[in-house]
Amino acid sequence: MGLLKSRRAISYGVVVALITIVALASASVIAGWIVSVGTRAGRQALLRVAGSPVIQFDDAYSYVIVSITNIGNTPATVTSCMYRGVAVSIDQVLSGERLVEPGASATFRFRFTGNICPTIGDTREFTLVTDQGNLVFTAYRQG
Repeated sequence: MGLLKSRRAISYGVVVALITIVALASASVIAGWIVSVGTRAGRQALLRVAGSPVIQFDDAYSYVIVSITNIGNTPATVTSCMYRGVAVSIDQVLSGERLVEPGASATFRFRFTGNICPTIGDTREFTLVTDQGNLVFTAYRQG
C-alpha cells in the first residue's frame, strides 16, 4: 500500500511540453510534404498554340500544320497528333525541335490519309500528344 501512495500524477507542465513537441513535429512533417508536392507540381510544361493551325490537302493526304510555344518551365517532347482516335506521328518538323524547351517554339506538320476536311473554311478538332500531356486545338481548312 505504501508504494501506491507514493505515485504522483504527471504534472501539467510535462503534459503541455509533450503536446507542444508532438504538434511541432507534426507541423514540420506536413510542411515538408507540402513543399515537396508544390515543387513537383510547379515543374510542368505548358504548351500554347501560336497563330492559327491549318489543314491543307493534296491529292491523297491532309496535312495539319500547328505551331506551339512552351510557356512552362519543363521541356515537352511532341510525339503525335490525333484526329477521331487516329494518331499519326510527325511528318515534318518545320521549325524548332521535337523537344520544345521552356520559352521555345516549334512548328510541326502531321500527315493524315485522305481528305479529313473537304470544305474550305471548315474546322476540325485535333489533339497534340506530348510526354507532358495533351493539347486540344482547332485547325481550319485552307484553300
